[in-house]
Amino acid sequence: MDSNNNVKNNEIDIRDIARFLLGKLWIIALVVICFAIIAFVYTSYFVTPKYSSTTDMLIVNDSGSTNITSNMTGGQQLTYASPYIITGDFCDDVAEKLNKNDFPMDTILGKEAKDYDFLTKFGGIVGEMISGGQIRSYISVSGNEDSPLVSVTATTVNPELSAVISNAVLYYYEDYVKNLMGEKIENEDGDVIEVIPNENIKTDIYSRGKISNNPSNISLTKNIFIAALIGAVLVCAILIAIFIFDDKIKTPDDIQKHLGLSVLGAIPEIDEA
Repeated sequence: MDSNNNVKNNEIDIRDIARFLLGKLWIIALVVICFAIIAFVYTSYFVTPKYSSTTDMLIVNDSGSTNITSNMTGGQQLTYASPYIITGDFCDDVAEKLNKNDFPMDTILGKEAKDYDFLTKFGGIVGEMISGGQIRSYISVSGNEDSPLVSVTATTVNPELSAVISNAVLYYYEDYVKNLMGEKIENEDGDVIEVIPNENIKTDIYSRGKISNNPSNISLTKNIFIAALIGAVLVCAILIAIFIFDDKIKTPDDIQKHLGLSVLGAIPEIDEA
C-alpha cells in the first residue's frame, strides 16, 4: 500500500510542469530570440544564394502512323528515357555550343534576352569556359511515362546562367535525339560514317526558364521560424529535465510528494533584531 502511494506521489504532474515553465517564460523568450537572430545572421551572410530556372518540353514521336496509341507509346518511352539521355554525353555537346556562342540567345530566352545585353555572348555570363561536367552538376531532370513533359531545372549562383543552361539544354535536345535514334550507316570496318536523323522526333518548348531574382535555396522567414522553434523546444526540454530531476524540498507540498508525509505544522522564520 505504501509502495503504491510512493509511486503515486512521484508521478509527474503536468500542471506543475506548466506552472514551472510559465515562471521561466523570460528564459524561453530569450533563447528563442537568440536562435532567431543566429538564423537571420547565418542565412543573410553565410549562405551563398543559388538561383533556379526550369524549362519544360513536350516530346512527340510522330511516326506518321494512324495508330495514335503507338505514337503516344513511343513518345512516352522517349520521355521516360530523356533524363538519362540529358545527363549523359549530351551535356558535353551543350557545353561545346555554349562555349562557341553557337546559339541564338533570343530564341533561347525569348523576350527576356532583350533586357540583358550582355547575354548576347555566353562568356558575358560566366567569363570563362564551361564543361559538360559542370552542366551535369547544375541540372536536375524529371520525366516519366505518365507525362509527356520533360523538365530541366538548372541551379547556379548566377540567375542568368541558370536560365541560359535550362533553356539551352532543351533547345538542342531535339537535334541530338534525332541523331541518337537515327539510322547509322557504317563502312566495312564497322565505323559509323553517316547518321540519318529520325525526323519523327518532335519537341516543343512548353514553358521557358525565367531569370529569377529570388534565391531558391534561401527562405529567411522559414529559417528564422525553424530556428526559433528549435530554440523553444530545446530550452523547454532542458527546463523540464531540470524540473523532473530537482528533488529539493521547497514547499510543504514537496514533503507530501517526495516523502509521503503530511505536514502537521510549520515554524515561521524569525528575523533577528
